[in-house]
Amino acid sequence: MPSFKNGRARRAGVIGGLGLSVALAATLVAPATSVFATTHHSNGGATDVGVTATSITIGATVPLTGPAAPGYDTVAPAANAVFNWVNKNGGINGRKIKFDILNDAYDTGIGGVPSTIDQTKVLVNSDNVFATVGSLGTPTQTTVMNYLRENGVPQLFVNSGSVYWNNASNYPDLFGWQPDYTVEGKILGHYIDQHFKGEKVGFLGDDSDFGTSALAGLSQELKPTTHEVYDATALALGANLSTQIAAFAAAKDKVVYLASIPGATELSFAAAAKIKFKPQWVISSVGSDPRTVNMAAENGALSFSWAPALGGKPTPWTTWATNVLKGTGLPGDPSSAKTANKMTGNVEYGIGWGVTFVEALKGLGPDVTRTGLVNFLNEHGASLPTPALVPLAYGVGDHQGYHGGYVYSINAKTYVETPIAGTLAQTGDASSVPITPTTALSAAIPAWLK
Repeated sequence: MPSFKNGRARRAGVIGGLGLSVALAATLVAPATSVFATTHHSNGGATDVGVTATSITIGATVPLTGPAAPGYDTVAPAANAVFNWVNKNGGINGRKIKFDILNDAYDTGIGGVPSTIDQTKVLVNSDNVFATVGSLGTPTQTTVMNYLRENGVPQLFVNSGSVYWNNASNYPDLFGWQPDYTVEGKILGHYIDQHFKGEKVGFLGDDSDFGTSALAGLSQELKPTTHEVYDATALALGANLSTQIAAFAAAKDKVVYLASIPGATELSFAAAAKIKFKPQWVISSVGSDPRTVNMAAENGALSFSWAPALGGKPTPWTTWATNVLKGTGLPGDPSSAKTANKMTGNVEYGIGWGVTFVEALKGLGPDVTRTGLVNFLNEHGASLPTPALVPLAYGVGDHQGYHGGYVYSINAKTYVETPIAGTLAQTGDASSVPITPTTALSAAIPAWLK
């Protein structure tokens, strides 16, 4: 199992919930580790910080409490289920993965939980991680980008669709994983423009790059009539979204796009119900999982994904994932009567990047160094088999991850996600890059993972 810590007793120079500029200033410290700290073990494999002849230690900061915890608190444990599956089957080249998961409460400063930068310092200075893998959040991970770069620690597969992660020239060890919010916004915006042409469209976004990038993509396809924002910390302190939703109703918006975490999605529905406002909801992939939101108001909403749709016919990957989840107690664990056959999108998400990480380690071979892994992702990352319906696009100049996906509708009663035919496509952030329809990729599960 992973090592879960809320960090109350492991504070490493607490600076609280500071803004981005102050947090980045904290990176002006001497590097605690180095990408060149390479050693050799008797098995002949070159290693680095966090790697021994028998283990690889990685870590992540995620919201186990706070406004983003609902649903998101299962993502890293789902990835760890993949790691445990691999460990039980001998590990990778004789090494087992140790995954330290620290709570940052989405860096809201609520409940006395240390900030993302503090918890990241624990991972680097105390846990001596090889890399951070699967840390979650746009506003949280931007505060540690420079710190990790200065300390030579790869920041892999950030759980966010921010465009910040695709900056290989300045942050060569930083990699996103999911499609960015601009790509998602373009594809959803294109669908809205085709099927709700001429209707007024409202937009509600998180007040970070999450919101601005989603709006940038949407605006390439249509012009929203109303633009509202929310603050995650304010939500954690009890704020609601009645003012924002009332603005959409006053503007007579027929479609409302939510670039929201699940908690903000729920609050949007609650506010709309009070004034009997019933628009066509279009929800970002990170805030739409029907089992997490679990509200009747989501019925008929549209969202976006790049992974196999849940609730429909099982695929080889979802069947494999069910086996991986057995005994974990996570949604989708077939050994638990309460969660049998109820895998969530958040769990599927964690399974996906967990697979990407172990595939990269397997391809790297016995020499496990930070530089080696980054180079492998640059040279071979695009060919890694994952559960997604579109290929990874990693390369020397592209660290985003996936560049496409499809639109689906939500049945909130049965939790079924129904893909809308003809919407699977790939594109890029720039308006000059067209939205190109594509055929679903069906990568085979590697034999060593079965």
